Amino acid sequence: MTVDTGIAERLIGVLRSATGTPGLEYERRPEPMRGGFWAELFAFSLANPPAGWPGELVARLMPDPGSARKETIVQRAVAAAGFPTPFVRAAGGPDDGLGAAFMVMDRAPGGPALSGLDGLSPATVPRLLRQIPDLLATSMARLHALDPDLVRGELEQVRDVPVTVPGLLAALARFAGEFAERTW
Repeated sequence: MTVDTGIAERLIGVLRSATGTPGLEYERRPEPMRGGFWAELFAFSLANPPAGWPGELVARLMPDPGSARKETIVQRAVAAAGFPTPFVRAAGGPDDGLGAAFMVMDRAPGGPALSGLDGLSPATVPRLLRQIPDLLATSMARLHALDPDLVRGELEQVRDVPVTVPGLLAALARFAGEFAERTW
């Protein structure tokens, strides 16, 4: 399956500009990926990628620019701190060439940690139920051990989405008030 030519052409244009490589071309054009919760994901590869870039990449097109900016800040910082997550190679907002907020990052090897749930046999369920908490706890403990100052300064500049617990609580209270005022 391939992406419509418009997205593929806009993406290569954005990458040519971001890398300063006007002759940059695809080795494999963008193909939709499954598994994104709120973003459209596209896997692709570059022929002769710029120095330091891998050939295999993923583009994430995200519907909310504020949340995308927050996610990009965190993703860049945790990758730079050595957390095992893909590096962000390029990012931008809706006005930066793709019509949506985006991140282009390294494609991580492997598959989703919880893939294959639809083919479970009764014998594998207890093993899976024992592994999931350990997997999540180990990952979250390692992530939360990172210094929050890595992102604090940049996140304080993000005004359109909550980035603190008090900000999140205020946003939830505002949403609850708006919901209560609606007439159905």
